[in-house]
Amino acid sequence: MYCLFWSIPRLNLAEALLLNHTATLFIPFIAMFWLKEFFGRRTGVAIIVGFIGIMMVLKPGASVFSWAALVGLTSGVLAAVAMVSIRSMAGVEPSTRIVLYFSVFGTLASSIPLAWAWQTPNWWQWCLLAVLGLLAMGGQLLLTRAYMSAPAAQVGPFTYASVVFGAILGWLFWGETLDRWSWAGTGLVIAAGVLIVFRWPIPKRPVLY
Repeated sequence: MYCLFWSIPRLNLAEALLLNHTATLFIPFIAMFWLKEFFGRRTGVAIIVGFIGIMMVLKPGASVFSWAALVGLTSGVLAAVAMVSIRSMAGVEPSTRIVLYFSVFGTLASSIPLAWAWQTPNWWQWCLLAVLGLLAMGGQLLLTRAYMSAPAAQVGPFTYASVVFGAILGWLFWGETLDRWSWAGTGLVIAAGVLIVFRWPIPKRPVLY
């Protein structure tokens, strides 16, 4: 989350969200070593296509390359680890308890920089923060429930809808546009994610309600 929030002000909104959602491409590898959920050849091809798309968005070696993009990609790697860890707790911990633990420990860790970076919000900013917290909590509950109900690599691609919404909102509010390489890379990454979701089997696992 730190990596994602740090990259959002420094990249186009759609690019920051896309790099965070590259978690889908890292999940199969992590799930294979951690949960022994193996993937087939077609999924491997999809992952290669996805990484080609990532390179088109990152543009390594080009003058437009930025370290903010690398930080955004790191957020995707760390998110993949978190998502697979949620999958590993299916049938052991309910989604509400996982979100509670996440919120408590996330708040404690995030409060450390307040010692030197605190800024007192005004009343309007407090209202926006409250709305943001409610939306984030609702999204986290739904996402956690989804990852506990199906293989992590199958749920992930559906979150790419936020990249589309991010592109629309970035254009509406800040006039952000993507170059042709970023558009092409975005298309490849999303196509790879969709290919993965249609190729993974759905093993049955117990889920707590």
